Amino acid sequence: MTEPEKTEKFLQHLIAATKSGKVRWVPEDPPEIPRTGTEEYVGVVYTTTLSGRRFRLSEVRYRYYTDEDRFIWTEEVALELVDWQGRTLWRFPQSRELLDLLEVVQYAASNIEEVIDAVLSENEL
Repeated sequence: MTEPEKTEKFLQHLIAATKSGKVRWVPEDPPEIPRTGTEEYVGVVYTTTLSGRRFRLSEVRYRYYTDEDRFIWTEEVALELVDWQGRTLWRFPQSRELLDLLEVVQYAASNIEEVIDAVLSENEL
């Protein structure tokens, strides 16, 4: 199995384990360490521990310059293996699975199902 195939399989496993509740993600503030020479904005960061290793998932927005003084904001999902001080050890390459993972993690970490059930049970709609 090639590295891209392994990575894809790992991410699919992580998505399934998050959906089933076997893997739990904790929302945290973004790291305060600025990335030198970039104009990035990192929103909510989610972390989990798997096999004794810490993973960090976030959505990163940054300026993409189309000309010297013209730019557009673009975004990507970052899944990183980090050490216990929060330093990035390795960043997964961009893929469709990362977008799916972020969506599943945001849904699970928000406990939105409980909120919806509570509101529906109170007949507030």
